[in-house]
Amino acid sequence: MSYALNNAQNHPTPLKDFYTGLEEYVDEVCVSAYNLCGAAYNKNRPLRDSLTTWYNQVSTFTGPNMPLCISEMSSTGTCPGKDEWITDTWKDLATRFTRISTVNWLLQNKSYNGTPRDWDLNKPSDVTAFVDGFKDFKQITRPRKLLEAGN
Repeated sequence: MSYALNNAQNHPTPLKDFYTGLEEYVDEVCVSAYNLCGAAYNKNRPLRDSLTTWYNQVSTFTGPNMPLCISEMSSTGTCPGKDEWITDTWKDLATRFTRISTVNWLLQNKSYNGTPRDWDLNKPSDVTAFVDGFKDFKQITRPRKLLEAGN
């Protein structure tokens, strides 16, 4: 089950209404999360600013054992600081959004509303931020994984 992020922000039909009764059929609940700087707003928006409401609401009604995921996410490089956004996102995934078990990064340049967007890691600083951020993510989450495994 995948669901659009903005409905978790008190729109007419809350996600919980779609989920009720499907618990035995759903393996994980997912959301897309994009930093649309230059397309929808003029300043980079940290993942925590766009994901926290969804995460808290979904965590409440799915219970502690339902995996959550980000079905697709990325950031444009239209605004300065894409590398910082990537670094901050890895940190937030490791420390704030600990129930998210799957993340699919969109690493492909393509258009959004007819305007080309650089979703891929096009600059060396983007690549460095992605690689170093992932290494830090693994380091931060390693003790948690060991505890979950019973070691």
